[in-house]
Amino acid sequence: MSKKRDTRFLTGNNKIFLEKAIQLYVFFRHVSPNEMPSDLAKRMKHDGNVVYSLITGYFEKNKFSIEYLEFLNDELRKLSKLDDSYFKNFTIMPTQIDELELQQKVSLSFTDDETGKTYTFQYEKESGKCEFEITS
Repeated sequence: MSKKRDTRFLTGNNKIFLEKAIQLYVFFRHVSPNEMPSDLAKRMKHDGNVVYSLITGYFEKNKFSIEYLEFLNDELRKLSKLDDSYFKNFTIMPTQIDELELQQKVSLSFTDDETGKTYTFQYEKESGKCEFEITS
């Protein structure tokens, strides 16, 4: 088993992009797929996977994919236009994502089923410090 550990201090756009990615991750995963229409559940799963790829891609390549960011922004615009009945079990609406206040310290972990890699990170909002580990 190999491990890659790194610490980065995010500033500027990288800080904004990671915070937005965390907000999006919370939104796309905060409701069980069983509690929403099946077409929306498929869409939310796909969009959550794009956020996952955005975050893990940053850790692997030290840059965010502009294509993923543009896709997610476009997807949010589309979701915001859907009838509210789609979101009856949601506590966060698509138009409220920017209002999500991140905790001072955020910890997340993802496992990539295809590669077997596990990505774990802690992000400190105020300082922009991001510690992460990739285990394969």
